[in-house]
Amino acid sequence: MDIMTAMLSILLVLILFLVMRRDPEKSRIKKMLSKIPGPPTYPILGNAWELINLPSHRYMDVLSKYSNDYGPIFCTWIGTKGIVSLNTAETAEVILSSNEHIDKNEMYSELSPWLGDCLFLKQGQKWRATRKLFSSIFSSTILDNYLQVFTKNTEILTQKFMAKIDGGEFDVCPYLARFTLDVVCGEFITLYPRHK
Repeated sequence: MDIMTAMLSILLVLILFLVMRRDPEKSRIKKMLSKIPGPPTYPILGNAWELINLPSHRYMDVLSKYSNDYGPIFCTWIGTKGIVSLNTAETAEVILSSNEHIDKNEMYSELSPWLGDCLFLKQGQKWRATRKLFSSIFSSTILDNYLQVFTKNTEILTQKFMAKIDGGEFDVCPYLARFTLDVVCGEFITLYPRHK
């Protein structure tokens, strides 16, 4: 039984390898991504081997190490998916200001059951049309006024957290919900609530 399982596993790996190599679009993308510097990879796993047993609070340390070793643009692989990381505002600005590169990765579709059809998940022309509606709402003058309300309520929230900090663990959700409501209401009706 063990020999049969081993043979089936090897056969499955070979089939996966052949399927991955036959897709010309993936081969073209992989060839382009291989020109971007990045850590060495293992077949099928990519760089996932470094992250598998890593505690989640250490992920940023590894990405920071990659950035130091390979520069502001580097490519990592999780399985057969290449992930390009841009670590400076200048490199990200080129992509973010582009009208061509506005389609989101398929990983975003995993969020649609929770977020629905929101601006965050829209792609292509739908995203462009919706973004134009929101750009007037988020202009710099409106955001400057909003910042005053946000700052005031952040100070109140910080005071509440400081009062609770010596008492051990506590649930932050009610405080954050109240903070969010106060910020939104404070902006729309220019009211600074007094908290007791």
